[in-house]
Amino acid sequence: MKLLIENWKKYLNEKVVITIDKAKDMVCPKPTQDLELNTKNRNSAIEAEHIQYGPLNLADEEYWVRAAAHWKTEP
Repeated sequence: MKLLIENWKKYLNEKVVITIDKAKDMVCPKPTQDLELNTKNRNSAIEAEHIQYGPLNLADEEYWVRAAAHWKTEP
């Protein structure tokens, strides 16, 4: 019986470790863990007209005018 309990504990511990590792992969997107990938994605978003990432410079008045026009409001 003791051997059965020890094996069961070992099995449960292995499953917990596997589950935690899988959960870690699902919790944080890869770009949050990889600066190079994050920078690549950010640069792509900056260049894509349909995403409108920004502003890179908060003093960029033109960005706020475009954003306001998009949302049908005033800057």
